[in-house]
Amino acid sequence: MPEFLREHGLMQRAQLTPLSTPANIEEELAGIRAQKIQTASSIFEKNRVPVRGALRAIVGYAFDEFNLPKSGGVDIGSGATGEMVEELLPRSVTQSSWVQLEANPSAVKENQRRHPNSRIVEGSYLNMGVSGLDIVTRTPLAWVNFSVEI
Repeated sequence: MPEFLREHGLMQRAQLTPLSTPANIEEELAGIRAQKIQTASSIFEKNRVPVRGALRAIVGYAFDEFNLPKSGGVDIGSGATGEMVEELLPRSVTQSSWVQLEANPSAVKENQRRHPNSRIVEGSYLNMGVSGLDIVTRTPLAWVNFSVEI
């Protein structure tokens, strides 16, 4: 998460205290699980709203350009907002076939509160708990893999 915040320049704008880069994935996941969702999610959401249309266009382009399936995906790191599945997927994509995966239990609960009809589960890269999905994403923009079996 610290690298993600640095990459988007949010640490400077939000005057957050810089964190050290995790030594390993377990350390990183522990930090994400313990993070207060207000620290990153609300700031990130506020900064993303003005560019939502552009983000939708990028995601739509990826679906068209790579002829991605219209159903069956997992959004890794869905956060408290569920932005990828709830806001950015093209309207032609079956949102109900997607799983939102988040390591932070507080973010899972907030996302479930916002989107009670969505499938939102606690998990991580190391423990996905889902299988048979064709698309894997990492929010907000970086596509990790296409057409993979988890």
